[in-house]
Amino acid sequence: MCWVWNRMEDPGDGSIHQEGNITLLDYAGDGLWSREEDIYNPARFGPMLERWAAARAAAGGVSGGGR
Repeated sequence: MCWVWNRMEDPGDGSIHQEGNITLLDYAGDGLWSREEDIYNPARFGPMLERWAAARAAAGGVSGGGR
């Protein structure tokens, strides 16, 4: 089990947009993983994505998370 930051790319203004999640990994042996499960809070993740998309659009990037 570990905590992982999901950091979005720079929207063009240097601001940081990230949210964390808990990741569960099961080791299968021989250098392989048998399972990954991510647990995140959509009440926090969704608004972060909206703020990132707004910052990207304001900086002249593509809105809606596209490239």
